[in-house]
Formats: sequence, structure tokens, C-alpha cells
Amino acid sequence: MKTILNKFKQNTFFITTLWILIISLLVKLLGLINKIFITRFLGPSGMSLYSLGIPTILLFINFSAFSLNTTLTKLIPEAIVSKEYSPKKLVLKSLKLALIISIISITFLLLLLYPLLNNWLKEKNLFFPILCSIPLFPLTGISDVLKGYLNGIKKMKHSSTANLLEQISRIIFSFTLLYFTKNLGIIISTCICFFSLSIGELISIIYCLFKLRKYPPISYPNTKNEIRKILSFSIPTTCSRLIGSFIFFLEPIIYTNVLLNNNISQELIQNEYMIVNTYTIPLLTLGSVISYAISSSILPNLSEAFTLNNQNRINYYIKKAISFIFILTLIISTTLYFYNNEIMNLLYKVTLGSNHVKKFSYIFILYYISIILTSIIQSMGKTKQLFFISLILNILKISILFITSNKSIWNINS
Repeated sequence: MKTILNKFKQNTFFITTLWILIISLLVKLLGLINKIFITRFLGPSGMSLYSLGIPTILLFINFSAFSLNTTLTKLIPEAIVSKEYSPKKLVLKSLKLALIISIISITFLLLLLYPLLNNWLKEKNLFFPILCSIPLFPLTGISDVLKGYLNGIKKMKHSSTANLLEQISRIIFSFTLLYFTKNLGIIISTCICFFSLSIGELISIIYCLFKLRKYPPISYPNTKNEIRKILSFSIPTTCSRLIGSFIFFLEPIIYTNVLLNNNISQELIQNEYMIVNTYTIPLLTLGSVISYAISSSILPNLSEAFTLNNQNRINYYIKKAISFIFILTLIISTTLYFYNNEIMNLLYKVTLGSNHVKKFSYIFILYYISIILTSIIQSMGKTKQLFFISLILNILKISILFITSNKSIWNINS
């Protein structure tokens, strides 16, 4: 009987993973369509503006989210098994925390905005587009809490559906407004692109709230220290993510200032940065949807298995997840290696940056696997170790960025 139950649980894991993967692929496809439309609509000058603004917005979004999605995905199944914490209190206190953090994010952004645009990025046209992203901060925090709860009770298909609705509403909003405001200039168009992110999150929240009524959080009596438990997991996880986001935030600042100091034109700098971030990186990370889908499925299952100390289930999920992602991403990387020009031209009607795709296609298999490994470490509760790993890797990244920026100067000057 136990063997049959274990097989059923394992099959459920793969059915859930398949569902999430299908939805995630649809989300990725819609996101790709949206990106293609925005790229063609804004043109090189608009995409340069968009590419420069995105790192700043992502940094503050990641801080506002405070890793509450991952935190609740891990803590909810543990609370249900151990009954040490109340799932209802975990959700309510996470929502309060999300609102407090979003207020802090907005305050910091407003204080940072003037030196960022005038002294660091040297792009004053980003002022209104970045302001239009402010509603996204509290909405992201709330959305992450609701999705984290649904993932925690193993209703991952609902959080995946929320992501799908988010993408659809974002596309409809941006397509419609961009069409009717196409003659108002690049700044207005960029504002619409950034504000559409908030519309998507709002629709996602509405859907999750309907599902929350169907699956209300359980309330256990006489529990305490929920906020301490949330912070003990979310703070190191957020710090790990913020390191990466902060490095991404520094990228255009370092790249711009290093090259400007060596007499490279602002237009050339923005154009090269736009090519890498608009064409090359999105194509190289095309398969990340598979990694994130598996991560979403494996985290609550592994967290539960670690809580029950069931070593057989732990080994099963880890081996299958890594094998699955390796085979699929190997196929994707091989396709990109041999058909990078064709795929780039099919998606964007350009071949800019396709030579970089060929060079790094197989290396990015490690990137896909690292997403799974991160999820496994999180399920083990080793968030502090993950923080230090992230810190070391990102220090190396920013050092290499500075060195290679100078190397590119030598190539241009020669």
C-alpha cells in the first residue's frame, strides 16, 4: 500500500510539473510575443531607454517582493505537517510585511532617482518611465504572497494560471495603449510599457483572491513567532537575490561610465547594451521557463520530504529534476548553437547579437541547472549558505564586467 501511495505521489509530481511547464511555456511564448512587439514598436532608441530602466525597476521589485513567494512555498507545507505555525497567520503577516517593504522601496527609489538619472545613467528621459513603475512594488509583494500560499498547498497550477492571466492582460493593455498613443513619442510609449507590468500584477492578484476563497488558509490555535519564521527565511533569500539584482543594476552604470570616460559616444554605448539585453540574453535564457517550472514543483515537495526526513523521496526528486532539466536544455542549447541566426531573425527580424548566442549557448546549460540547485538548497533551509555563494559569484561577475568593459574599449580603439 505504501509503495502504491509513493508512486501516486511521484506521478502527481510529474503531472503537476507538466501542467506548470505547459502554462509556463505559454507565458514565455506570450512574453516573447510582447517583447517582439515592444522591440519593433519602440525601435532601437526606445529599446535603449527601456533596457537602461529595467535593471533599476527589477532591483526594487525584488526588494519589494522580499522573497515571500519562495518563503511561503516552503513554510506553508512545513506548517501543515508540523502544526507549529498557523498557515493563516503566515499569509496575513506576510501581506503586512509586503506593504511595509513596498513603502520603503518607493521611498528609496524617489530619493535615488535624481542622482541615478543625472549622474550615473546620464539619461534624464527615464524619469517618467521609472515613476510609472512605482505601483508595481506593492502589487508584486501582494501577488507573491498569494502565489506562495497556493504553491505551498500544492495548487501550483493556479499560481501558474495567475502568471498566464498576468501576461495576457499585460499584452492587451500595452498593445492597445501603444497603438493609440504611437504618435506621442518614445517617452510616453516607454511609460506605457512599464505601467503595463502593474496591470498584469493586478489581474493576477484578483485571480488569486478568488482561489483563496476556495482554498482558505488553515488557522491553528496557540501558534506564535510566525513573523520571525518568515524573516528567518526571507531575509537571507532576499539578500541573495538582491546581490544579483544590484549587480544587474550596476551593469549599465559601470558600462556607461567606463566607456564614456574613454571617449566612446553615449549612442554607441546604449546601442551595444541594448543588443545584448534585448536580443542575446533573452534568446540564451529561452529555456529558463523549464527550470523555473520544475523549481516551482519541486520546492514544496522537497520541503515536505525534508520535514518528514524521507530520504528516498528527497533523492528521487533531486535526481529526476536535474536529469530532466539537463536533457531538455541540452536540446535547446544545441538548437541555438546551430540555428542562432535563423531563430534570431524569425523572432526579431534582425541578427544582431546572434554571434554571442552561438558562443555561449552550451555554457548556459549551467545557468539552467543552477536554478534547480538553488531551489534544492532553499528547500533544505540553507539560505545563509546560498547567500554567501551568491555574494562570491556576483563579486566575480562585477569584476569581470569591469575588466571586459575595458577590453572592449581596446578593441573599439584599435
